[in-house]
Amino acid sequence: MIELKLGENLNLNAEAPGLSHVLIGIQMRTSEPMLQDYLESGVVLTRGGALVRDEDFVFEHQVVDSSASVYRREYMEQDTVQYMVSLNDVPEDIDSLEILIFVNGTDAIRLNRLDSLRVRLLNPVDGRTLLTTPLLQTGRSAVLRCLQLYRHRGDWKIRAVQDEWDSLQAMMKGFGR
Repeated sequence: MIELKLGENLNLNAEAPGLSHVLIGIQMRTSEPMLQDYLESGVVLTRGGALVRDEDFVFEHQVVDSSASVYRREYMEQDTVQYMVSLNDVPEDIDSLEILIFVNGTDAIRLNRLDSLRVRLLNPVDGRTLLTTPLLQTGRSAVLRCLQLYRHRGDWKIRAVQDEWDSLQAMMKGFGR
């Protein structure tokens, strides 16, 4: 298992040849009751850094994207939520999947109240964890992008990132909405 440090990339085609599906597991823990009520995660499918279709923002209230290549599953094993990605079914016009943690429905709570946050990538066929990201610390933001799964020269790659926005609206504006 690899621990992907912030800013590092990993070529999934080279690391796990023939991999057609990946499972992204997110573990979020907080002892803050209000944050538990509003804490959410999601996957945004983008082209050139912009959300292509509103139906391509997968989260609690929209559990599958427009092409059915990404779908959300709750409370699996040690993860709070998981996203199954069928790499072969991601539309050609999508070049990146952005993995997000966010506060939904209130401006009064920030992600710095999280006790812990960890993201991992699994092979759904054998259940093996391929990589994890370090435990992330967040600032006083409402949205955190923690992982990018993207296409580069025909290969699927993954990058550990830590980009933050003050609000869900600011994040959506950043993705062209």
